[in-house]
Amino acid sequence: MNGERPTVVTVFGVVNIVYGGLGVFVAGCGALSLALTRGPMGQQNPGAEAILNNPALLTWSVVNPTLTFFFSLLLIAAGIGLLGLRPWARTASLVWGVYGALKAVASAVIGVLLVFPAMSEMMRQNSGQFGAAFQGGMVFGVVAAAIIGLVYPVCILYFMTRPSFIEAFKEPPQDLPSAASGQ
Repeated sequence: MNGERPTVVTVFGVVNIVYGGLGVFVAGCGALSLALTRGPMGQQNPGAEAILNNPALLTWSVVNPTLTFFFSLLLIAAGIGLLGLRPWARTASLVWGVYGALKAVASAVIGVLLVFPAMSEMMRQNSGQFGAAFQGGMVFGVVAAAIIGLVYPVCILYFMTRPSFIEAFKEPPQDLPSAASGQ
């Protein structure tokens, strides 16, 4: 660490803080939406009903925002640490990168295997005429979300393992007392 922070480290530090902040917000919205299963006039929300009636979907709907919240806090802390060139921040960012990539893949699999069938059934029961358009939108949404969800984790995993990035976080050599000085 030569005292100067490389631009790429600054960029990742700032993006980590912003992305982590968005993650905390989204996790809160996810938890809130699960808590608000009734519509404005007390009517049942068909989407929430589909989640509440499927134990696997309900579990994912609780676990996903919880993990998102805590890993987003980790990402914010890592961003602050990156700006201070703290070696632990690079490690924390890499941990988040692995989590982010795994979450993107898991979300796509869960979307295809659990969400898509549950929502398709809900749409079939409530408004059959829009079924085909809905299914096309769901497939596109799952694929797009998986691709978009992989972008930042892959960037973290790539750039933070480059030698120039690693070099920015190396501790400076400690001045060793010389034998000639008698210390």
